[in-house]
Amino acid sequence: MTREPLAPALRAILAPIDAEGVETVREQLVLWLIRSRYEIGDADSYASILSDRELFPGTEVDAVLVTTRRDIITPVYVLFAEDDSELSRRVAVLADALRAETAPEARLAKANSQLRSLFEPATDRRITADVSRLILGICRSNVRAAEKKKMLASASGIADVDIIDENFIVALAEADTKPTASMPEVLIAVDRDAILGLGVPGTEALIAPVPASQVAEWPGIADRTLFDLNVRFGLGLNRVRRSLDEALQDTEAAEHFIAYHNGITAVCSDFDVTDSGIRIAGLSVVNGAQTVVAINANREKLAPGLRVLFKLVKADPDSELAKNIAIRSNTQNPVTSRNLRALDEVQARLQADLGKLGYVYTRRPSDQPAAGQVIRNDDVAQLLCSIYVRKPAIAVKRQVLFENPTYSEIFPSDIDATRVIFATLIREEVENHKSEVPEEYQKAWALTALTLVNMTSEAMRDDPRAARALSEPGDAIKDPLQAQADIAPFVQAACSVLHKRAATLAEKQLPDEFKVAFKQTRTLGELALETSKEYRNAQRSASS
Repeated sequence: MTREPLAPALRAILAPIDAEGVETVREQLVLWLIRSRYEIGDADSYASILSDRELFPGTEVDAVLVTTRRDIITPVYVLFAEDDSELSRRVAVLADALRAETAPEARLAKANSQLRSLFEPATDRRITADVSRLILGICRSNVRAAEKKKMLASASGIADVDIIDENFIVALAEADTKPTASMPEVLIAVDRDAILGLGVPGTEALIAPVPASQVAEWPGIADRTLFDLNVRFGLGLNRVRRSLDEALQDTEAAEHFIAYHNGITAVCSDFDVTDSGIRIAGLSVVNGAQTVVAINANREKLAPGLRVLFKLVKADPDSELAKNIAIRSNTQNPVTSRNLRALDEVQARLQADLGKLGYVYTRRPSDQPAAGQVIRNDDVAQLLCSIYVRKPAIAVKRQVLFENPTYSEIFPSDIDATRVIFATLIREEVENHKSEVPEEYQKAWALTALTLVNMTSEAMRDDPRAARALSEPGDAIKDPLQAQADIAPFVQAACSVLHKRAATLAEKQLPDEFKVAFKQTRTLGELALETSKEYRNAQRSASS
């Protein structure tokens, strides 16, 4: 089947990925969409592309990733097809394969080494019991309504389905290359007395209750041009969206929806309040995009009288004010688990204990410490999880470390502040040996460093003197420089093990998928054992 040439905007978007050596349009599109939609780094996105696409017999999947939002784990299965009939068939086949398994993610994790660490949050019930699957279908042609309906029906009960077709892809590419083009003009019919003007210096702003039925008809929803670039992606169907759908259709609670929902925030190039309502030029939604999409999708089922709170600020879409509104309205509302734990009694005591020892312990991302040696509690969480809880595969997942039951393991009520300091000294010594690590591993240094921390601490456990310092570091931390000197041989052994690993794979001409392997419990255990052997051999050589 001969495909039409790529649209100019899409060709421009994919050009940098093509320059990375990705030859097929299929992989280029998949990489671009998962990078943009799920904010995955360029290097890490390659780990989502499957080397073996046949996950189940006769079932091909192009990419897999896992997203985490609060207590919801979402495995995302990405399918690419040239036309909607083929995509519909593949969605149905995948849904049947998932449905046939009692615990498909656990089965895949056992059978596919690339998916083992990826699926750990979805298979480890100590982390969460709430798994919500999504099939993301990418189609190079336009998807007909009938085929989309078939896809939704075929996956019903096993996974949500989100479809991105040619119209959507091209519109997103054009929006990315021309972010302010074709911004909608809207007239909102609302009682003038219900509009509240906001005294914002240097511009105009207002708040008003807007009928949901009018929001449903706003232009630019289908092709996402209505939305600011910061929020165009991440509008798929998920647990939050399903709850929103139910609320929009709840006739009994319709009058109260405006009271408990956060509402919609938008900027515009200009607006005018008249007796007939608010006439808006260049409308761009910066917060509440998922609400707008949900209202549009439920337009035939909206509860009568449903209203949503609407905040509008006059600001050029490319201005600094518009950017700040977009960023802050999307980052200040969510309360992260780390922020919630900032008030925890254990965190407060740890901050006080570390303060007495001369360290500044920060509990929130917004903390602005004064002068002093700073220790961040999210860094500490990773180190303690790896070193003392001895769960290095979980330690890489910052988002779950402040949620129970993991949090209680990392920060028990009797946590010893000296262990926090000693863990930090191990991490600092690892940093001192960065140049001894294979260059490729240095490119993903945060992951490699955490791997080295675990390898080092596990090797120390096999040495009686080092094990005592690790278990009860009160004396060791009194002389930090000597402590790091004692830790150094173990770090050197760990670096040597990584060098040997890289060399062995290169000699066998095998791909070094370390970004996946360093998140796998089995691999991390093997590396720790090798480090202990390497340390003992080095000690024997030094004494002979």
